[in-house]
Amino acid sequence: MSTEKPSSPYLNLYLGDLKEPWEAYCAARKLKPGAAIRTAIEQQLKAAAKADPKKPASSVQPVQAEQRRRYEITLTDSEKAAIAARLDGKRTMRDWIASAIRGALTNEPQFGAAEQATLAESNYQLQAVGRNLNQIARRLNERKSADFPAKRVADIEKIIKAHTKAAADAMRAAVERWPLV
Repeated sequence: MSTEKPSSPYLNLYLGDLKEPWEAYCAARKLKPGAAIRTAIEQQLKAAAKADPKKPASSVQPVQAEQRRRYEITLTDSEKAAIAARLDGKRTMRDWIASAIRGALTNEPQFGAAEQATLAESNYQLQAVGRNLNQIARRLNERKSADFPAKRVADIEKIIKAHTKAAADAMRAAVERWPLV
């Protein structure tokens, strides 16, 4: 039996201390408070529909390596110092800047060496847990055990595999500079 409430076209809104000034505002303009809120929501939705937000680029695995082009930028001394302070000792300033640009263009994380190592270790551990769960599920299925549903273990294994793949894809996107589309 589902515990979700059926969808309602009504919105319950707690205004707290704002209720009295809101009612006074609406009364001065001969508006019903609910109708004024509905009008404000309609205006926001209309404005959001008109605004054409740029869709982030996404990285795709290339058929062939994309040629890199040199591009020069100038930085202030403070910008250069701020970047240098963020370097992890394994990336160059050029790599850091390219990662920052890719991160801004794709809204995908760009990992440094320390983060890559942490994610790799996380995936290794999750894969070991997944193998153990698979062995447990196999044993439970052999015994037809009713006290612990094997389907639950299979569901957990699917979640772990999905996490492992997502983390691996994120790591790959940070390492391999694939073309943006």
